[in-house]
Parts: sequence; structure tokens; C-alpha cells
Amino acid sequence: VKDRDNESRGLNFLGNVERLEKNYANAIKFYNDSLEISRSISNKNTESNSLSNLGLIAEMQNDKVKALDYFTQAAKIYRNNLENSRLYAQTLYHQARMKRELGQLQSAAEDIKEAVSEVEKLRERIPSQTLRSSFFASIQQYY
Repeated sequence: VKDRDNESRGLNFLGNVERLEKNYANAIKFYNDSLEISRSISNKNTESNSLSNLGLIAEMQNDKVKALDYFTQAAKIYRNNLENSRLYAQTLYHQARMKRELGQLQSAAEDIKEAVSEVEKLRERIPSQTLRSSFFASIQQYY
């Protein structure tokens, strides 16, 4: 299982490289391969990362419905397995943006409120005021 876990994470990383290079077809293949493996070994963290990354590509390709579907799947996994609440908040933000662009304004507002709530929980755990301010600057688009 450990080797499959590393393989899944590696494929997700390669997908990120291809996405940044705008090689979307290659990125999608890597993400889908990562998704298949992560599901087979029940690695929820990599599964949700792959889904979120597929959502980013769908958004870049202007397929908002598909992007929303991927972000919704990823957010559900993050919500049920809150190992990484920063990524959960980030995914909620992307999900809300897609809903807003699709005219689902009330639902988008609810997602943003939940994202802000998650961010505030994270910010409260930072001991230094300077670091809290820096953290806030990095996520202020949620507000």
C-alpha cells in the first residue's frame, strides 16, 4: 500500500507540473491515474487533491459545471476527513466561485461563509500576531 500511496501522490505532483505548463491533457491523465490509485487504497487526502486539481483544469477550460462537480466531490471528502482544513477552505472557495458564475448565489454565499469559518479557525491557532497577519494576507480573497 505504501508504494501505491507514493505512486498516487507522485502522479498528482506530475499532474501539477503539467497543469502549470498548460499541458492539460497530460495533467488530466496524471490526475485521473492518481485518483484511481488513491481510491483503490482509500487515501482520501490524495483523492480529494486530485479531484480539486481536476476542478482547476475544468475551470481553466471554462467548463464550470464539470469544475463544480469536481470541487463538490473534493469538498465532501475534505469535510468528512478534515486532515487539511486549509485545502477544505480553498476548495469551498473554488466551489463558491463556480456556483456564483452558474447563478447559484445563495449556495455560493453559504460556501464562502463556511470557507471563512474554516480560515478563522486556522488563524486562531497561530500564536504570533505577525504570523496571523501574514496568514490573513495570503487568504484574504475568501473575504
